[in-house]
Amino acid sequence: MYYFIAEVASIVLFTGFIALVSYEQRTGRFFLVSARASFDKKIEKGLYVYRHVDVPAFLKDTTGMFFGNGLHIIASIALRAVRFIERHLSNSVHMLQTKFSMYNAPSGHPDVPSKSPFIQSISGYKKELKKEKHPPELSS
Repeated sequence: MYYFIAEVASIVLFTGFIALVSYEQRTGRFFLVSARASFDKKIEKGLYVYRHVDVPAFLKDTTGMFFGNGLHIIASIALRAVRFIERHLSNSVHMLQTKFSMYNAPSGHPDVPSKSPFIQSISGYKKELKKEKHPPELSS
């Protein structure tokens, strides 16, 4: 059905064009003179550009610039994504470092709690050894 409508419409438009041209030639009166003249100028300008411009080179340069700009945009988006991830990872590492800073402090630091009773007893024994000149004898 759509093909039939398209065919009838094209036949009607072509017949109308032929009738309009024959009417204008018989009477010498022309319809839409200024609009037709401006359209003719635009067509002449387009034909001049087409004839005098190296179209393949122009298309090559245009597509090169298009893909170059596209790759630049993709690289910029990728860089922003990497910076976003880096910023969040840096914040997470900083948070973890501040949360567990007492475990990263140097040994003997007052903020470092002993981790187990065994380590507490050993460190106490070592302090006593340093205070005394002679180590205590162990009884067996």
